[in-house]
Amino acid sequence: MPRARWLRSTPFRLLLSFSLLTLTNIVLAFLAAWLLIGSELSIVEDRQINEIIEAADRALANVDLTRTEKVAQALRAVVPNDGTYYVLTAPIGAVIAGNTEPVQMLAERADLPPSAFRADTDVEFRAIHKPVRGLDLLVARPQSALEEIQEVLLEVFTWSALIVLLAGIGGGAFFASRVKRRLDTISDALEQVGKGDLTIRIAQSGRRDDIDGLVERINQTVAQLEANVGALRQLSVDIAHDLRTPLNRLHIQLEEASRHLAAGHLPETEVDEALAQSEAIAAAFSALLRIAQIEAGARREQFRKVDLAEIAADAAEAYEGVAEDAGMTLVLQSSSPTTITGDRDLLLQATVNIIENAICHCPVGTRIHLKAMTIADGAVLSVTDNGPGIPVSEYDNVLRRHYRLERSRTTPGFGLGLSLVRAVADLHGAVLTLSDARPGLKVSMLFQSTC
Repeated sequence: MPRARWLRSTPFRLLLSFSLLTLTNIVLAFLAAWLLIGSELSIVEDRQINEIIEAADRALANVDLTRTEKVAQALRAVVPNDGTYYVLTAPIGAVIAGNTEPVQMLAERADLPPSAFRADTDVEFRAIHKPVRGLDLLVARPQSALEEIQEVLLEVFTWSALIVLLAGIGGGAFFASRVKRRLDTISDALEQVGKGDLTIRIAQSGRRDDIDGLVERINQTVAQLEANVGALRQLSVDIAHDLRTPLNRLHIQLEEASRHLAAGHLPETEVDEALAQSEAIAAAFSALLRIAQIEAGARREQFRKVDLAEIAADAAEAYEGVAEDAGMTLVLQSSSPTTITGDRDLLLQATVNIIENAICHCPVGTRIHLKAMTIADGAVLSVTDNGPGIPVSEYDNVLRRHYRLERSRTTPGFGLGLSLVRAVADLHGAVLTLSDARPGLKVSMLFQSTC
């Protein structure tokens, strides 16, 4: 990956940000440790210096303070020879004993530079000035331990900061390259989709991370897009297939009407037939369009709580007279309420299509039973007739578009009724089954869950 690209990549920037955050925490921890250790060591130094001053006070208790040599000897006995500086002065400022010159101090305690004692070192001194036996005693000790610990802290901080930065940059580059490869795969796949290849799917890494989630959503979207485009293509094919013959018939009827007009006759019969044919064409087009919309899932936003028993009652009321005119009997059997979530108009249309199919293909005297009821694992809507039925081998075929049994080719229709029923069932997640009613046919839609 070019350097400029991984420098701009999100994983690298995130890791670098976390590295800088960690580095900031290290700096704050270092400052806190620096101040805390400095404070604690100053307390320790003060305690040691106070112990020396108290020892000097006790040593001078039995010494004639006018005898300078005895005073100096007593102080040398209690002051450690480890770089500690001390000076005992009279109230007038005269030096009585010590190993350094008097130092002017504004407070009892102070941190003094090594130049104050002409010491050959870079270490600061901790000094305390107190009265002892009517005299003034100043004791100063080098803060070597503090300097050493601070040097160690500084070294630890430097190495820690360097490791964090290198790990952040290296880790960021590594993870950025890995994520970039996965994103490049997604980008290449989307480019192919943009060129029209809707069969492509992106392989998941198996990590179940956010990118895998994104890949899954993209695959689902592309699959849905493929289904929609396929439905559109199929719709175009179906329109060309189903409307070619009716349009030719309409053309012939209009030509016949034109010849009658030219001969001076009124073409009433031809015009009526042409109008009927145009209505059939419009109905076929509407049915194909509705099936395509259903298969594309375009109606799910209209899902509401609906009562199958109420839908069955409406269908029975609308087609009871139609069945009676055809010499058949339509019987409604339902237990209310039978509530599911779905599109009421589509469910009613599917129910009507099944009833129309039975009326169209059954002989006079057929009884048609329409039932909606709740069962243990859901709800069921069924239409059962005692007509001639359908061979079991044809069950799957009659659900396909344009398929018609040999005995039904002389009856009006385009072979779309049960195709729409199957599309509605699939949209609602229902199981559509055809079974032998012995005699006759039973068409059932089983909805897996009720509201």
